Amino acid sequence: MKTRNLTLWLMATMMLCLTACSKDDVKTDTTLKCGETIQLTEQPKDWKVDNEFIASVSETGLVTALRRGTTTLRNGKKQFQLTVEPTVFCYKDPLEKWDASVQEVKDYMKDLPLVDESDTKNLHHLNYEDKEKDIYYTYAFKENRPFLITAYIELSKTPLDQVLKALDERYVLDEVDTDNVLTYMYSPDVQTEMFYAVHKQKNRILLTWQRTRFED
Repeated sequence: MKTRNLTLWLMATMMLCLTACSKDDVKTDTTLKCGETIQLTEQPKDWKVDNEFIASVSETGLVTALRRGTTTLRNGKKQFQLTVEPTVFCYKDPLEKWDASVQEVKDYMKDLPLVDESDTKNLHHLNYEDKEKDIYYTYAFKENRPFLITAYIELSKTPLDQVLKALDERYVLDEVDTDNVLTYMYSPDVQTEMFYAVHKQKNRILLTWQRTRFED
């Protein structure tokens, strides 16, 4: 009987130690898809996230992936990096690198045919076409650096709800201009401003990206 009681006591002690010494579910840098969650178990109330546009953390330690990007979660000296990836890819994400060269953009867009390259006054343009999806991309350069990117998307091949979900997974809503039927958004790192307009009669949506007005 004593041997049995000792065995039970040892098992209970081991279980208590394992519970007390358990670490957070996330021990290293991790990646989540938009909408996915992870649970932090150690001192859940003390975790903070650097960029709340990319992810949120509740008082119970539940981390929710919100938008594309990379941020850091911290708890005193403990920290880990979280990368959030989108789930919807219905158009080619633009190269949101506002100091990129013309060649860098060409290298990035090499999977699509360059249908036109032209100069107008002080502007240089690169035009690409995705024939399969009926999407037309334009990069406008000033002083050899991109300052405006547009994409015309034919909604007959790419449903509007997919485009809007893709935008929600990448950008933060800023404001809706009902007079001009424009919706303004910005990237979680506040480096890019984008806005879009839906042309119902033509059944297409125009997406526009530019260097954010909030940068300074």
